[in-house]
Amino acid sequence: MGLCGVLLLSRVVMIWIPARDEWGGRIVVSTAVVCFCLSVSAFIVPLEVKKSFDATARTLPKVRPSQNQVLLEPPEHSKRDADGSTRIFVHVTPLEMASNFADRTDNQANARVAPYLLKWIALSGVIQKTSTDADGTITVELFSVRRRASTAPVVQLRFAGEWREQLSLLGNDDIVSAVCQISKIELTAIAMDRCELIDK
Repeated sequence: MGLCGVLLLSRVVMIWIPARDEWGGRIVVSTAVVCFCLSVSAFIVPLEVKKSFDATARTLPKVRPSQNQVLLEPPEHSKRDADGSTRIFVHVTPLEMASNFADRTDNQANARVAPYLLKWIALSGVIQKTSTDADGTITVELFSVRRRASTAPVVQLRFAGEWREQLSLLGNDDIVSAVCQISKIELTAIAMDRCELIDK
C-alpha cells in the first residue's frame, strides 16, 4: 500500500465515523485518522522501496571479484607435448611478468623475463574480445585490470583453427581456461601460442 492508498483509506474511514456535530467532530476525527495513516505510511513506504531495490539487485549481473587472470593447475594430459616431451610450466601471472619492466631498461627487463619464454602456463581469464586471422588462427584477448601503479598488459591467447567450434560457444565476458606456450612478453602485451582449452 502506497502513500496515496493510505490517504484514500483515511478518507473512507473519515466518512464512516460518526461525528458529534456537523463540522467540529468530523475535523477532529479526520485529523486524527490522517495523522495515524501518515505514521503508518512512513513505515510502509520505506519497506516498499527496499523491496523494489532488492528485486532490482537480484536481476543485476554479478560482478566478479577480479577480472585479472588466475593461474590453474594444468591437467595431466596437458603436461606433455604431442611428441611425448614434458612441458615446463611457470607459475607467474601475466601481470607479474609485465611488472619486470617497471623502472628497468628494456635490456634489464628482457633478461628477467627471458626464462619464461617458450614455457607453458595454465590460466583462466575473462574474454574481452576475439578475432580470427587470415590463416584461421583465433586470438582471444583477456581482460586485464590495472592494480596500483603497475601496468596491465594486453594478454592474447592464440588458438589453432581446430578449436573454432569450442571457442564459438564462448562470448565476451565469459571465462576461458587454457594452457598456452608463452611466446612474447612486453610491458604492454603478452602473447601466448599453441593454446588448448581445458576444464577448470
